[in-house]
Amino acid sequence: MNNITLGKTPKNGRGVFSLKDFIRGELIESAPVLIFTPRQRKYLEKTLLNYYIYPWRSTRGAALVLGLGSIYNHSFEPNADWKQNFKKEVMEYRAIKNIKKGE
Repeated sequence: MNNITLGKTPKNGRGVFSLKDFIRGELIESAPVLIFTPRQRKYLEKTLLNYYIYPWRSTRGAALVLGLGSIYNHSFEPNADWKQNFKKEVMEYRAIKNIKKGE
């Protein structure tokens, strides 16, 4: 996590910012997850955590990503994407286009 940091913008609030240039396809973060059953997800959906959980194995299961994973911004023009790594129980974030330091 030495290549990213939590920051704030006046318009969009908190987000994750790069501390270096990333090239397309490069791993930005591999963040551990806490896994929840479909039954547990129903409880999470009634809390603030509903806005921070990801699907896990199906849309009924859930994962809360540790590290900065649950803080990544949502954009209509994203520069990164995520993928579940079920074997390692981590969420992997990769650049889908070149990212400049500070973005």
